[in-house]
Amino acid sequence: MAHTSQENDQKRLTVLLTGSTGSLGTYILDALFDNPHVSKVVCLNRSADARHRQEAALHSRGLKTLSGFNVQFLHAELSQKYLGLDLPDYDALLSSVTTVLHNGWPVDFNRSFSSFQPAVDGVLNLVKFAHACHNTCSIFFISSVGVVQEWPKLSADGTPVPEETLNDWRLAQEGYGQSKMVAERILAEATKVSAIHASICRVAQVAGPVLRGEQGSWNEREWFPTLVSTSQKLKMLPSSLGYMESLDWVPVDLLAKIVVEQLASSESSTSEASKGITTVYHIANPRHAPWASVLPVVQKHLGAGVSVVPPEEWLRALADKVNSPEAASIPGTKLLEFYRGIGTSKEVAPVLDTTQSQKASPTLAAVTAVQPDWMDLWMRQWKANGFIAA
Repeated sequence: MAHTSQENDQKRLTVLLTGSTGSLGTYILDALFDNPHVSKVVCLNRSADARHRQEAALHSRGLKTLSGFNVQFLHAELSQKYLGLDLPDYDALLSSVTTVLHNGWPVDFNRSFSSFQPAVDGVLNLVKFAHACHNTCSIFFISSVGVVQEWPKLSADGTPVPEETLNDWRLAQEGYGQSKMVAERILAEATKVSAIHASICRVAQVAGPVLRGEQGSWNEREWFPTLVSTSQKLKMLPSSLGYMESLDWVPVDLLAKIVVEQLASSESSTSEASKGITTVYHIANPRHAPWASVLPVVQKHLGAGVSVVPPEEWLRALADKVNSPEAASIPGTKLLEFYRGIGTSKEVAPVLDTTQSQKASPTLAAVTAVQPDWMDLWMRQWKANGFIAA
């Protein structure tokens, strides 16, 4: 957040960040600290001890401490009136915030759409907040590839998902993706009818960090870390990831840099000409790698006796554990239906067009495909924190 004399004519940003204590949120906060145009970050979190949790999250990942940075933490509930804040705090934010970076969202692919109603209400309240701000306030929303999961079925010509707002509700078939799509539509309509400028950032698979050695790790509750841990317990690793076979993963620390670069690009390009138009960015690795290119690294780290088997055999072995006494110690039993979906279906994963997104982010334009060295690092990170046995 340091500034130089050449930057004095640039717009100073006071960023309202939601979900800062989560994995991606922590890296986004760190990336905001590096941006010279960000003068202050206000973190809204549901936990009352968010500052303490944030310090711990930053420290465990080898990131900057909060000391020396202009950052404020407020206990909030976005679905409530005034975002769940005391009125004096809410009014203070109205007079200072220039940008809302909405990253916080419940992640659960087994939940129905209706269970995400509080999250959708939160988007409506953030729109009301941005509209009432004394400064012109923009909203940058972290969306998901889940919004366009059915694109390959509904796109006649097989083209990538375009970097634009989409209106076909059939594109999202699960509660999580449907809730994000509703949020996208709310923001697109708000941009049309008000002075708010909204940007939507659809994110594909977030992978583990790669910039700070063994500090930090891939979020262990996600499908791929769970698959790795489960494979060690089953002593078998699937030879294919089904329709997830082509890896478009982006490491979380690089992804956070991309988010902040795209946010800065959106802020600098907002003009009279762009009023009423919602900017859409995509974050997916433009360079794909096959699962087979990193599978040997995973197998090596899982230890002797772990064999590579067809996905059908792996799924049968996992299904056999669901009602066994071992089920509680095998995390993949809770995701059996998800793994069946990717491993046995004939679906094709959506490919996100990143043409304009790469222009807005030098980091995205330069990112390499998933490398064996990255996978080796992620495995070492999991061993270091005990997620998988050494």
